[in-house]
Amino acid sequence: MDIRTPYLGECDYSAARRLGVRFLRGNPARVRKTRDSLLIQVEDTLENDLVLLGSDIIVLSVGGEPDPSNKFFKDKLDLELSGSGFLQVGQSPVSTNKTGVFAAGAVCGLKDTSYSIAQGSCAATKANILLKTPSE
Repeated sequence: MDIRTPYLGECDYSAARRLGVRFLRGNPARVRKTRDSLLIQVEDTLENDLVLLGSDIIVLSVGGEPDPSNKFFKDKLDLELSGSGFLQVGQSPVSTNKTGVFAAGAVCGLKDTSYSIAQGSCAATKANILLKTPSE
């Protein structure tokens, strides 16, 4: 129940707070529409309090979880998983514990789209280099 802002998302989060956007860690109980606004009743889990807030817009966001198929990769390819269940990458942002197996995007952790694209390009380049390298 924490806000995760990978990479440049932290800048967006900070800018939104400066503009007056209120982020609340909690469990939403009910959203009601009044004549001119929305009311949300939420359990504030930091203050252990029940809060009723009026708002123009309410965004309920859920956290990302690793795909259950990561266990398949772990079992069948003997790939390592991180403590949170994503594929573990090594010193290179796409290298796994198996030579020739690369991981990119959300399979190895939560990240924004632009970083996932860059990681995918890196993995493709590494695979291309591997395929063009003569075997000994």
